[in-house]
Amino acid sequence: MELNPENAHLNAKKPRGKPFEPGQSGNPNGRPRKQDEWSDIINQYLDAKEINLETIVVDSNGVEYPKKFSIKSSSQSLRHEIVFRMIHRALAGDQKMMNLLMDRTIGKP
Repeated sequence: MELNPENAHLNAKKPRGKPFEPGQSGNPNGRPRKQDEWSDIINQYLDAKEINLETIVVDSNGVEYPKKFSIKSSSQSLRHEIVFRMIHRALAGDQKMMNLLMDRTIGKP
């Protein structure tokens, strides 16, 4: 096999061993910061005692108007309120809620 100077970059051997100088990082900028995920945003709302939301609703005629929602929890947080209501429904005989609570606490069989 002849070495062709035009293809020298193809013929060159890759450096073996440590490709970086001592003290030099292979990733100088580091790992990118974690962005807010859906679960983080949902957890922020569920941990709140009160949520005030405003949205734009479009009626059947295409007219837009603002609609406000306010949710207040009588317990520690909305998360506690949701769990309380789930347990209440399960105790009232809601089989789906019973299964959901069992799956979340004990695990699926």
